[in-house]
Amino acid sequence: MEKIISKAGNFLVYQDGRLLISGDLNFLTVMSIWQQSLPWLVKLNELHFDLTRVHSSNSAGLALLLQWLKFAKKSNKPIQFTEVPAQLGTIIKAAGLQKMFFI
Repeated sequence: MEKIISKAGNFLVYQDGRLLISGDLNFLTVMSIWQQSLPWLVKLNELHFDLTRVHSSNSAGLALLLQWLKFAKKSNKPIQFTEVPAQLGTIIKAAGLQKMFFI
């Protein structure tokens, strides 16, 4: 298990083939989480993001997920999001993007 903690207290852990995201996904944290994820995006053949430990999110969280989707598509890598929090799921549905996230 490799754990990277950001200054904002969020962290990204690679464990059991998943990238586990913890904390809040907002305008103060998403850039740090994006930067933490970059080495993994390149290294892994399949991208599996587990959002079980995400406490809250806003549209910046959706923007981060869209960036991961864009990277996966460009790199021709399968991507999966599991345990999308209800708050983020509501934002995804309001944007009409549920098919992209299989919600």
